[in-house]
Amino acid sequence: ARARARARARAAVGSVAALWAVAVTGFAVGRPDAVEHPRDFSTAYTDSPGVMLFLVLYLAIFGSSLAGLGTLCPRYAARLGGTHLARGLRVLAAGCWLGLVYCACKVIGFVLSWTGHPALWLSNGVAPLSASVAALLVLAGFALPAAGPRVAAWRRLRRLSPLWRTVTAQAPEVAMESSAWSVRWPFADLEWRANRQMAEIRDVQRGIRRHVESDALDIARERARAVALDDRQLAAVAEAAALRRGLENRAVGHVPAHGADSVVVATGREPTELTAEYEHLALVADVYHSPLIDTVLTELRQRSSVART
Repeated sequence: ARARARARARAAVGSVAALWAVAVTGFAVGRPDAVEHPRDFSTAYTDSPGVMLFLVLYLAIFGSSLAGLGTLCPRYAARLGGTHLARGLRVLAAGCWLGLVYCACKVIGFVLSWTGHPALWLSNGVAPLSASVAALLVLAGFALPAAGPRVAAWRRLRRLSPLWRTVTAQAPEVAMESSAWSVRWPFADLEWRANRQMAEIRDVQRGIRRHVESDALDIARERARAVALDDRQLAAVAEAAALRRGLENRAVGHVPAHGADSVVVATGREPTELTAEYEHLALVADVYHSPLIDTVLTELRQRSSVART
C-alpha cells in the first residue's frame, strides 16, 4: 500500500511539474506586452493563446488541488470530534470549495469571451471577490487549531482568576512565582497559566481537608437541593462551601474532630478531560461568594459553636 501511495504521489508531482512547465512556457512566449493587469489579467489577454494556455492550466491545477483538499479535510475532521483542529479543517474545506467558485467564474468568463459575449462583471468582479473570501477562510482554517486553544485558555483564565487570587492569598505557599514575560504581556503562556491556576487551587483544597467538617459537604448539598439546582451546580456549591469553610477554619487554627476525607466533589460523570475539570472549577468560582454559600457557612458556624459549648 505504501509503495502504491509513493508511486501515485510521484506521478502526481511529476504531472503537476510538467503542466507548470507548459504553462510558464506558454505565458513567457505568448504574452504580447509588458503592461501590468492586476485586476483584469484574465480578460485582457483573451486573444493571446499562450496566456490563455497558462490561465487554463493554472486554473486546472489550482482547482484540482482545492477539490482534493476540500474533500480530505471534512473526512479527517469527522475523526477528531469537537476539537479546534476539526473546526479548522472544516473552515479550511469551506474556503477550498469557495475557491472553486473563483475557478468556475474564470472558466465561464473565458468561454463567454471566446463566444463573443464577454462578462467582465463575472471575471473581474465575482471571481476576485470569491477568491478573497476563500483566502480569508483558508487562513482562518489554518489559524483555528493554534488560536482556538489560546482563546479557550484565556476564557478559563478569566473565570478562574478571581477564585485563584482569593485562595492563594490565604494560602500563598502553593503559588508559584509568575514569569516576567507573562507579567509584561498578558497573553503570554495562557495555557500554562490556566493549568497552573487549576493545579494551585487543587493544592489548596488538598491542604485544607482536615480543616473542613465531615458533614460540611452534606449540608451544602441539602441547601443546594432545596433551591432546585442541577447536579453540576450542586457539586460546585458543595465544593465552594467546603473550600471557604476550610480556609476560614485554617485562618483561626481550628481543626474539627472529624475532618472531611475530600473536598473535591464528583459531578456524577468523571471529568476525563481537562476542559471538564476547568468548567467545574469555573462554576465553583461563580458561586464562591454567592448568598447560598453564606447561608451554608452560617449554619456550619452555628453547629460548630454548639458543639464547642
